[in-house]
Amino acid sequence: MNHTFHKQPLATIAQYRQQCLTMAEDYRPPVATLPLAQAHNKIAASDVTAQVAIPPWTNSAMDGFIIRNTDLPAQFPCTLPVAGDIPAGSAPQPVPAGHLLRIFTGAPIAPGDEDTCTVIPVEYTNIAPGPQPLPATVTIEAAPTLGAHIRRAGEHLQPGDRVVAQGSRIDAGVIAALASTGHSTVPTFVKPRVAVVSSGDELLPPGCALAPGQIPDSNGPMLQALAAAYSDHIDQVHLGDDPDTFSQQMTQLAATHDLIITTGGVSAGAFDPVKAAFGEQLTFTQVAMQPGKPQGLGRIGDAVVVALPGNPVSAWVSFHLFVAPVLQVLGGQPAPPLQFVERKLDGDVQAHKSRVRIIPAVCHSGDTVCPTQRGFGSHFATAMAGAQALIVLPPQATPSTHVQVLLLDQYAT
Repeated sequence: MNHTFHKQPLATIAQYRQQCLTMAEDYRPPVATLPLAQAHNKIAASDVTAQVAIPPWTNSAMDGFIIRNTDLPAQFPCTLPVAGDIPAGSAPQPVPAGHLLRIFTGAPIAPGDEDTCTVIPVEYTNIAPGPQPLPATVTIEAAPTLGAHIRRAGEHLQPGDRVVAQGSRIDAGVIAALASTGHSTVPTFVKPRVAVVSSGDELLPPGCALAPGQIPDSNGPMLQALAAAYSDHIDQVHLGDDPDTFSQQMTQLAATHDLIITTGGVSAGAFDPVKAAFGEQLTFTQVAMQPGKPQGLGRIGDAVVVALPGNPVSAWVSFHLFVAPVLQVLGGQPAPPLQFVERKLDGDVQAHKSRVRIIPAVCHSGDTVCPTQRGFGSHFATAMAGAQALIVLPPQATPSTHVQVLLLDQYAT
């Protein structure tokens, strides 16, 4: 059985990340058509095109008065009679010869008048802005630009133009665009079903009294919180170290989930249940990084399994580097690139002699990052609190004023 890690050379972060993405790339998420009110933060399952134009009809861009171009005099100021109102939401009215019509922002302009008329903003007249009775006459105080302040039907978007691309996240702006172009529903990818499995007889639920040798399970709730950005269906499970029981329960989870994230049981210990139970189905790899060197990847049935190390910082770093992109692909999004940015360093960091060192950091103003705390240890759970970025130090890197940084998703813009 394949219970040992692959030998040297160690995989790079980029190589192992690609292995994880390849494992997920043939997955086809199911599609659900949702009302716009339920589609926020979902992923569009297909391109969506406009059903109606924006704007849907020619309309005024200003509050003011509309006049035929042929009625504009050669000299200003000039005074003309007002024939009526065109409020927003009303039917369009042709502009009568020799008269003005009062018009409001968004009010329709009669077909043909967009080529022969001009909207004069109320500020260019003797009428004060704001609610007013319809005046009998209006004095135009300055010469307007011919054809100004008219928004033509479809000048922004025509029916059939793409509004949303497949794989796009549906945010509030996308919802507004869909509603504006005639849609009340949108096809979306169903988010992946995720199981988070903490392994180890030594783990107890947070808040329990601890006997000697026992520790709180911090990985389970942490990974559940991280996965919630990508999934609406997350089950958090704790499994012990017995290989038979572990295998049986993992197989049951694989039948009802698209991704299983395990923590612990992937290193060189004598009681590592993930390797003991699934040494044939999973590939165990060492990645040239600290923390997070031991990793596991494979399938149980149709479910993708990503096996992370058990130390909290190792699991947290591994999620951001390897699991988050897998969840994006399983959710119908394109594989995200691994992009680093340069930031000024505020604080002391030390490189590892042979592996990439990953250090949780916070972002300050002026493109500066600072380690979340002094010292380093994969068991330093508090190092993750408030972290907004990962400092990425190449092996044997010399101290520098600038470092490469991976911004975490919520801080990536």
